[in-house]
Amino acid sequence: MTLELTDDDIHNRALHHLQVILSKNGRLLTKFPNMPIPPAIFNDESNRLIREEQEYDIEELLKLAKDDFSSLNTEQRAIFDEVIKTVETKTPAIFFVNGPGGTGKNFFI
Repeated sequence: MTLELTDDDIHNRALHHLQVILSKNGRLLTKFPNMPIPPAIFNDESNRLIREEQEYDIEELLKLAKDDFSSLNTEQRAIFDEVIKTVETKTPAIFFVNGPGGTGKNFFI
């Protein structure tokens, strides 16, 4: 999966980087007349997190999910089906997975 940047994305990222450089020197873009201000979403933490979320190999994840699905035991499958039904019907719900160590909680999640 490749990340496609629009001209606006590049423009806003450049403004953000300029803002970072200026702020390290005690200045702000707002002090310059007619200077556009980058959107708030362009901070280092959100960019890294967004980038990580966009870099998943979807085909590999689908393969893993298919393989893992076939390995669910009867109880895990019943819970999985209930969660899927809740999501598909857009029914608000909270699920809590509890069990002793070694019973497959991490695998299920």
